[in-house]
Amino acid sequence: VVEIVAHPGLVDRFGEHPVDVEFDGSGFGEFKNLTLDVGQPGRRQIVEAGVPYLLKDVTTQMAGEITTNGSRLFANATALEDSALVAAYKRAGFVICGKTNSPEFGLVAITEPHLWGPTLNPWNLGHTCGGSSGGSASAVSAGIVPAAQASDGGGSLRIPASCCGLFGFKPSRGRISMAPQGEGWGGYTVLHAVTRSVRDSAAILDVSCEPVAGDPYYLARPETPF
Repeated sequence: VVEIVAHPGLVDRFGEHPVDVEFDGSGFGEFKNLTLDVGQPGRRQIVEAGVPYLLKDVTTQMAGEITTNGSRLFANATALEDSALVAAYKRAGFVICGKTNSPEFGLVAITEPHLWGPTLNPWNLGHTCGGSSGGSASAVSAGIVPAAQASDGGGSLRIPASCCGLFGFKPSRGRISMAPQGEGWGGYTVLHAVTRSVRDSAAILDVSCEPVAGDPYYLARPETPF
């Protein structure tokens, strides 16, 4: 997947607009910056252009796609609009290609919902991948994608990152908008990603921290990149 994304001939999914690729082959599973010439004055940086990405199947919604929350109750719940975070991912150029397994409503630290069955740890199939972002952590750890969206209320991002040998960071409350939901667990829940490196986590945070009108609270965007 990493080689396909990094190849200039395959990354150009923007028609006549050329894509410049920055990729040196170091850091397996990590992504590099791509610059897209959008035919406007100057050049616009689309940091994650062409990078395959997965969404956690809890809370985060993508228009026209089902968000089950790991529950049979919502097995056919199709989203009418993108979550604010998904919209930010699309603007950044991510190619969202699927959703990842999660325990029902993300309530426990293992990923074994009745709806989809258990997710295994790529390092040892006899060990847990953690939860509740276990599907995302397993996918990144297995090399399916270089990063995947996750969420964390009481360790749901950090626990699977630890179980699967990844980097997991829980941002401060209000750093990433949870619109249109507003908040989760009375403000304990935050959204972000599991990655293979600190650098990738910072790059994703840079394109994610955009407050939305109506957010119950938010942190001002920093003056310098993470």
